[in-house]
Amino acid sequence: MDRGAFIAGVDSGMLEARLNDIAHNLANVSTPGYKASRTAFAAVLARGFVPRGDKAAYPSLAGQRFDLRPGELRATGRALD
Repeated sequence: MDRGAFIAGVDSGMLEARLNDIAHNLANVSTPGYKASRTAFAAVLARGFVPRGDKAAYPSLAGQRFDLRPGELRATGRALD
């Protein structure tokens, strides 16, 4: 496999995940109780990907993290406030 094409494909996938996360957070910015999320990436060390068996690092999706800090309390004037 062409190394440049592989790296470009992995990078575009990471950018897509990050943009989806940002879009989701922006769409819910005014939702009461919404917890923002962040996509986490990690560098993965691969052996054998590079000629001569050298090590190479490439990005990998490590998961999604949520901001669990308490949000702002707002009075709505409803019975369950």
